[in-house]
Amino acid sequence: MEKKRGERRADAALFALYLLGLLLLLFWREKRGEPGFNLMPLRSVKVYCRILFTPGWSEELRRYAWINFLGNLLLFVPLGVFLPRLFPPLRRFALFAAAVCAFLIIIEALQFLTARGSLDIDDLILNLLGTCTGFALRRGRRE
Repeated sequence: MEKKRGERRADAALFALYLLGLLLLLFWREKRGEPGFNLMPLRSVKVYCRILFTPGWSEELRRYAWINFLGNLLLFVPLGVFLPRLFPPLRRFALFAAAVCAFLIIIEALQFLTARGSLDIDDLILNLLGTCTGFALRRGRRE
């Protein structure tokens, strides 16, 4: 019993550090000019794929596309691992997905309102895929 409690505390501490890092990464940057938005699904993803898989683009632009694409996906994998471990009701996928969608919509809206990023449906899609990947990885391991 004591071991489980210690593991839970360690998970909570790691989750708090992850959230702090996430907030710093998403909001601790210079304000941009007018915040942009994209409400057309997969529009940005298509642009990134074009940049990544067709010749003629600069290395700097390719690096930006990889960072944006993989960053949006991988940055949220830990959320999919931690949430169900720390909040047992979120072990049910439907509840997990609803909570994560709400969280991600709030993040996108705050980035837009604070001019710290753009409101992009593709970010939401990639972030959700990342959290679902974390959820699936966690499911593959025994609690």
